[in-house]
Amino acid sequence: MLTGDIGMGKTALLRYAADRAHDLRVLTAAGVPAETGLPFAGLHGLLRPLLPLLPRIPQRQRTALSAGLAVSAESTDDVFAIAAGTLSLLAAAADDVPVLVLVDGVHQWDETSQAALLFAARRAGTVPVGVILASGRECLDEDDCGVPTYRIPPLDAAASRQLLRRASADPIVPAVADRLVAAAGGVPLALAELPGVLTPGQRAGTDPLPDPPPVGGATHRALLPGLAPLGPVERAALVVAAAAGEIGLPAVLAVLDAQGLPAAALESAETHGVIDLGAGGVTFRHPLLRAVAYHEASVAHRRAVHRAIAAVTSGGTRARHLGCAALGPGEETAAELERAARTSVGTAAVSDAAQLMQRAAELSEDGRTRAQRCVRTAELWQAAGVAVAADEVLEGARRLGDDVWVRANVQALAARVEYRRGCPAQAYRLLIREAVRVRDNDPDAAVLMLLDAAEASWLAGAPHGATVAAQQARQIAANGAPGLRDLCAVQHAAILARGGALDEARRVLADRRAALDRVVTDADAPVTWWRVLWVTAPAVLAAFGEREAAARLAFESLGRARDLSAYGILPSLLALCAELHRYTGDWDGARALAAEAADLADELGQATDGAAALLTLAQVAAARGDHAECAATLERFRDVCAHRRLDGLGRAVDVVEGLLALGAGEHAAAYARLQGLTRGGPADLSWLPDLVEAAIAAGHRDVARSAVAAHREHGADDARCAALLAPPAGAEDAFAAALARDLPVFDRARTELCLGEWRVAHDRPGAAEVLAAAAATFDRLGARPWADRARRALPGGAWAPAAPAPVIAGLTLQERKVALLVGHGATNREAAGALYVSPKTIEFHLRSVFRKVGVRSRAELAHMIGQIPQGAD
Repeated sequence: MLTGDIGMGKTALLRYAADRAHDLRVLTAAGVPAETGLPFAGLHGLLRPLLPLLPRIPQRQRTALSAGLAVSAESTDDVFAIAAGTLSLLAAAADDVPVLVLVDGVHQWDETSQAALLFAARRAGTVPVGVILASGRECLDEDDCGVPTYRIPPLDAAASRQLLRRASADPIVPAVADRLVAAAGGVPLALAELPGVLTPGQRAGTDPLPDPPPVGGATHRALLPGLAPLGPVERAALVVAAAAGEIGLPAVLAVLDAQGLPAAALESAETHGVIDLGAGGVTFRHPLLRAVAYHEASVAHRRAVHRAIAAVTSGGTRARHLGCAALGPGEETAAELERAARTSVGTAAVSDAAQLMQRAAELSEDGRTRAQRCVRTAELWQAAGVAVAADEVLEGARRLGDDVWVRANVQALAARVEYRRGCPAQAYRLLIREAVRVRDNDPDAAVLMLLDAAEASWLAGAPHGATVAAQQARQIAANGAPGLRDLCAVQHAAILARGGALDEARRVLADRRAALDRVVTDADAPVTWWRVLWVTAPAVLAAFGEREAAARLAFESLGRARDLSAYGILPSLLALCAELHRYTGDWDGARALAAEAADLADELGQATDGAAALLTLAQVAAARGDHAECAATLERFRDVCAHRRLDGLGRAVDVVEGLLALGAGEHAAAYARLQGLTRGGPADLSWLPDLVEAAIAAGHRDVARSAVAAHREHGADDARCAALLAPPAGAEDAFAAALARDLPVFDRARTELCLGEWRVAHDRPGAAEVLAAAAATFDRLGARPWADRARRALPGGAWAPAAPAPVIAGLTLQERKVALLVGHGATNREAAGALYVSPKTIEFHLRSVFRKVGVRSRAELAHMIGQIPQGAD
């Protein structure tokens, strides 16, 4: 018995079963409300194809069943014989070929037919007959029916988004998808129809989406009968409840009173099973009945209801309803909407604030004020990841006049979109020009433009321009607010750190660390600060080697960005968190986040962030020796960099291919790839130890020495390079110094590998221990070429293989956590909450777990976890 609300997919599941029952005889029937009072009407529809088989069942059953189905002149009240005859007739049909019975809407069958079919279903296990029934919420439960019952749950958010994407002819921006997913309540029918009832502009985020969104035709027709028992007064009361949202029951009752509607109208709707009443407000029992009730009313009626709700509410709620009720411009309403938008930033989805600000702009009476609000709206839409909406709003602002501030900010916002899309050089020129234009009248705006210009210049492969822009921003901000000065210091330090000038970067932030902690966690920080605070600040800490602090800040920011649906910043944050996972040795976690970042960046058209995520994926593939995946990912990376002129990232291909060749033992090829980076390559010098190792192995020790000497200011890997180049007398101490540093997990294992190889070559003790440690780390990371190299370093194998371990021992730490949580019954969402990651990340890890441990379902995983002795996990 499948049960579930309207639209949950019961009919689709029965159709799915019928389509795949190739070698079975399929009997189908459906409940018809008009026949609910006709005895045996349901059974007649199901068994009619089997009537020729009646002679094959016992006489008493044949007589009773024939009478019940009205195929004989006799009458009977022998309901037991009818039920037994139903089973016998199905069994007779199954003598020829197995039978599958599919009944949709069995709750709308007459009671006599229900009883007979359930009698047969409970005994169908003795004959080759399968029975699948589908029922609405009115059905008896499993204890009463006596057959296994499965209630179809709503789709989770991830599955809902996937269904939306499949159902839409063109992309739906994530901010809009979030609202549709919330409105649909996990109902598949609604999700499949929603894209078709929206305009292209609504799907793209450029046109406003009503609350609640309308439902599709099939959903509307399926739900409308639920409102049929209600009269006009009750339906009018439901419009109030539907428009009110979550304002609380007292406010709803006040609106009803103002509209001359009795409170008893809601009680009547509750009696008919449409709503539930509580202190918190009115809850519709089906998640989509709210939309049906709301959109049944005329536009004028809905507008009057919103006006009445605004009269009994305050703050943001009042402003929203005033906006819905407004017929034309009005500064008082526009000002309330602007205040509501500013208040909601940082507390609700940023797209909600954008819609409020956009409505404020639309209702503004003064042209300059409207243009200023358009600029603020575009800032919010950019943070929400709806660049098309931001573009349209900015175009509207351009047409409103020639105000210097407006024109400069419009140009600057357009430039920000361009450098995220992948045109950093052009964005840099625009930002510098507009910063000069507004410097005297709005120095704070000029500072933000220069900070963005610094980022754009770096991405364009011009680090000097980035440094100059960051310095200029700091100079202008010197007399500004403390928070803005801290913001400038973070961006300046980031530019310096990327260039390897870590000591200078530390000096820039030395006297601002306490202030930095405050401003980074400031819940009231402007939306235009978020990228520097959430992405750049933790990246700087990571560059300083403070990876624990960086990870804490980055993952807190990631959680906040998800909570606020700040999709415009999410790809950057995901890419950063992926890199932090890579540093700490959770490579599967890194791949999951990087893949999510790349997909989201592609969806949003943010080529810059997508390139960074692809680079992380390529680096993991290279370290694991996966030539095919590495090549495919680098091809995508090259394509993005070439088409978007991301000159600051393009040569990173040599770094990745150098690592891939080094892992394969192709030292000459690795050297050829890496040695060119010393001549005007990327300022990030994380590749330097790879070059030193490849150069030494390829017989170019002098080149290695020269490269290290030329980049002496690069502190993080200096000790490792020094160890590789040290003379025999000082090598042990140099390796010890390198290993004393807080190295990334992979780099530490590689340093141990080099130390072990050096000890073997120089016949020094302790080689087996460090090589075993390195091999264990490489195994855990999945870096097979490096693990093989560690094992080859000791001819004949100097240590015994590890004792057999529980099957989950081969999983990464994060995979093990996911396996244990899911194996003990957690859903993907519950596991995501426990591990502070997204359900998509859990899904990614779970696929890897299934592959590694050789199971194909959650049930098999649960059984496997149950076999692990206590404490062995």
